Amino acid sequence: RAAVRAVVEHTPQAAAYRNPTAESGAAATAAQRGEVDILKILLMHGVPIDAVYKNNDTCLTLAAAHGKWHAVRYLLSVADGEYRYADPARYSADKAACLAAAARHGAVEEATWLLDGGHAPLLGRDMFGDTCITTAAEHEQWDVVHFLVGYVGRGGGQTCDARVLIAMKNRNGNTCVALAAQGGQLALLKELVASSGVHSAAAPSDLRDALFGENIFGDTPLALAVEGRHWEVAEYLSTQCGCIVEGVNRDGLSPAAVAAARGAPQQIVELLGGDAGAAAWAEETSPPCGGCRTSSPPPPRKGGPSGAKVWGGLRARRAGYVSEPH
Repeated sequence: RAAVRAVVEHTPQAAAYRNPTAESGAAATAAQRGEVDILKILLMHGVPIDAVYKNNDTCLTLAAAHGKWHAVRYLLSVADGEYRYADPARYSADKAACLAAAARHGAVEEATWLLDGGHAPLLGRDMFGDTCITTAAEHEQWDVVHFLVGYVGRGGGQTCDARVLIAMKNRNGNTCVALAAQGGQLALLKELVASSGVHSAAAPSDLRDALFGENIFGDTPLALAVEGRHWEVAEYLSTQCGCIVEGVNRDGLSPAAVAAARGAPQQIVELLGGDAGAAAWAEETSPPCGGCRTSSPPPPRKGGPSGAKVWGGLRARRAGYVSEPH
């Protein structure tokens, strides 16, 4: 610390120096390491608190991303005081990023502090358009998802309609409902559906589409559950939530066809609208990885074929299938 102070006092421009390769500076490094004393020296000598570094990060988002919560608390305190952001919208996005980082790390205590103190907006979005609840679900921090829904129900420091929080989508168009279905979290999925009030007469007409509709890739929560072989989740979505089984995913496959390729029990295939021969056809003609994504653009949508008709058509396309990481 003494060396940093001596350097910046003797050569003030050194405080703002950036490594031309890493596109970072002393303040960014200090934030990542949680070195609050050095951050104080650098800010005092003119380093902008809202300076943007590599990957569109600031000191605040870097400290949060690396779990340096004492640095996050310090930066938030001075950003509301003597060292303010030039752009209020960027500051709001960075505060949302702090809450998303807490969700990603499973740091419920820090999330509570951010929310109760009004330091981060519950319904905010970071610079990439992601939210705290979808970030938690995307990183399988299911306890955090449960906490956030419960926080709204308890009437915490920030209040909002639970259905608004649950219906928020991330940059890929997934809600926490879709991500819970993808992760096979049946109990949490039931909690989310119940908390959203989607089955009540007072629910907005577009809520069902928001919760059970497609993401930007054309996949529904039902399709994601089937791809993950979460048969109980698929059964719940189709029987209790009224999810449509006639649709097709981005590859033109119906849920029944994918379920058959994934080795689902016959009763699940039939529940999803498949015919009695779907499983046999899947076993005989399924492509590598049982229905992996293709590297080519998805075919035009033409309804919801299933069973033998789908797999007959897949024979001709079989050579075009390329395995992708799951």
